[in-house]
Amino acid sequence: MNNEAENLILSDNQFISSSNRKVPYAPNTKVLLSQLSSQFEWNESEAHDIMVCESAGNPNSINWKDSHKECVGSYGLFQLSCDKGTPDELLNAERNIEIAYNLWQKNGWQKDWTNCFNKMQ
Repeated sequence: MNNEAENLILSDNQFISSSNRKVPYAPNTKVLLSQLSSQFEWNESEAHDIMVCESAGNPNSINWKDSHKECVGSYGLFQLSCDKGTPDELLNAERNIEIAYNLWQKNGWQKDWTNCFNKMQ
């Protein structure tokens, strides 16, 4: 694991250090992820690391720089592309995790979260 990816792993101080800046972490998203993960067959720790890498645990995170075939933007905890649902649906933390789980089941972390997956290796 490289230093940048190591810095993204949550510590007890409620902040994530990334690229020499501190980003607030929303701890309730970790609780929600944990609750939903009990229903899912994925590695909760991996899912958490991908989520933190993608959005710093911010369920309202939007990246307008992500351009997709039919639309622009990635939304929510797992930065799901705009073609995966409506903005309201993708910004709903629980729904975002459910959609991320379905994508992970089909493709693993490599396809939809390539950058963060590579940082974890």
